[in-house]
Amino acid sequence: MTVNYFIECPICKSITRMRSPAGYIYSTPVRVHCGKCNTLLCGEFISDNENIKAYFEPTNCKSLDTYKYDYYGEASGELICNKIIAMEGDAKENPIPKLSPVFDFLYAMSEEDRCHFIDYACYASDLANNWDVARIKYDLFLKNQNSFIKDKFYQEASLYGYDLNSESELFKFIYFSIFFDCGGVFKEKILKNKLYEINYRFYHLNKNALQDYLIYLEKDNRLDYIQEKLFDLISAYYQIVKFIIPAIGLAYYDDAAQIDKVTQGLTTCTFKDISHFYQNSFETLAECCEIVAGLDNIDNRLNFNLFPTKLDMQKFKTQKKGNKIKMLSQNEFFAKMFDLNSESNDLRNAIGHNDYKFDGISQTIDYFPNADKAEKKTVYLVDVALECVALIKSAIILLFCLYELKRYDFARKGNPISIHKIFFNNVKPQNHCPCGSGKKYRNCCRKLISERKKLKRPYYPVKANCSFNIK
Repeated sequence: MTVNYFIECPICKSITRMRSPAGYIYSTPVRVHCGKCNTLLCGEFISDNENIKAYFEPTNCKSLDTYKYDYYGEASGELICNKIIAMEGDAKENPIPKLSPVFDFLYAMSEEDRCHFIDYACYASDLANNWDVARIKYDLFLKNQNSFIKDKFYQEASLYGYDLNSESELFKFIYFSIFFDCGGVFKEKILKNKLYEINYRFYHLNKNALQDYLIYLEKDNRLDYIQEKLFDLISAYYQIVKFIIPAIGLAYYDDAAQIDKVTQGLTTCTFKDISHFYQNSFETLAECCEIVAGLDNIDNRLNFNLFPTKLDMQKFKTQKKGNKIKMLSQNEFFAKMFDLNSESNDLRNAIGHNDYKFDGISQTIDYFPNADKAEKKTVYLVDVALECVALIKSAIILLFCLYELKRYDFARKGNPISIHKIFFNNVKPQNHCPCGSGKKYRNCCRKLISERKKLKRPYYPVKANCSFNIK
């Protein structure tokens, strides 16, 4: 079902005809700019699937019952759509586009990816609406209030094979809850493959060098500090996730390079909605990327402190954040998996100095990369949204590296953690156990994992009909 509605700008009284396909997310933000005066027009689009109705609820504009309009636009909470355009002359003589690009993007996905994306989009939207409740277990974990986590979440954890009676199992429950909550920014198979590769690489790291690194990190409680910073980043992500769901959708579309950024864009956010996350999350990841540097040093040079240049870890930590990212070797495994882009510092600096201009109609950001303002650069809002998605992907990879480091730290202190059941999907009895014990799988985690594999959790609560036929 497609809904047409007409909104009046409170400033210039221009009327915009909006068209939205009824989706799966119950409530999505609508942020569009008036084509005449550039005023930001806001509201919520409601897809009430239970009662089979969809409608727009304005917040700073007015809905009108009319067929006369000056501009035409589209809004989708799930995918990229057409921007606002002016209607020249009589609107009846200027037909609107027959098919929104929303449908092109949906059908460019495989059926499996389409279902997975829709289910994650609904899950993420619901979680964002209830984040103050959902984040409680993470806040308790950071405050070492494990007894409260056990009391409150014991039943939930047991459904998925976690026994919260041990500190190590509680630790694993918390981390894999995060991977579950955020993992939909990747295609399902891509995320699992990345986690498999990192786990496999950890198993083959020199154990003495890894132990030295853990002892070094323990001196100033660095692992716990980085853990808190990354958990805060995840919380910040859930403050903006509803704004960038259409950009997440592009990760499921194999040919995102063919977006027509001139005519197509986002209707879920404006630049200010995501600019601070864009800036601050990069700062956090750059500050915490020493984990990546240390692991690559161990992987390639058998010493966390041995860089390919004349640096050591202490000097690396004192570098400017942008320089740290540039110093990571993209030819080395962990930096390649981390995949944090260092090329967009110019816009971040412009945001910090408030030296940019956002045009809501064209959805472009003009900024000057240098103080002399000799050169102006332009990016699209969708580019920034896609970069936000890339940043949360890097955060998830860094969190998993942190998880593996802390897992080995538990083992070093005599409290080993059995690895999550997904890492045993293709392991044969005679293979080495993925938990890193050095034992054969049949003599290590096989019995425990066999029991846990009986407990299945749907990847996300299913809301998508995989046949997906929308008119």
